[in-house]
Amino acid sequence: MPPLGSEEGCGLRDGAAFVGQPESALIGVEFSGPSRIIKPGQAVTQDFAPGRINFEIDGAGTISRTFCG
Repeated sequence: MPPLGSEEGCGLRDGAAFVGQPESALIGVEFSGPSRIIKPGQAVTQDFAPGRINFEIDGAGTISRTFCG
């Protein structure tokens, strides 16, 4: 499978398709740039990386939000 997100910024358009799916939907998916999974209560760095896509996971293990940075 070719990397997702190669046509724009951090791949947010492709990443948005994962919202509402379980975290396991990300297994084996390759993005063109860096990605990060953020779980409830997890400490994350405050650095801003415009080419990185972030996947926020809710308490039920579902992808609740995606954003660049």
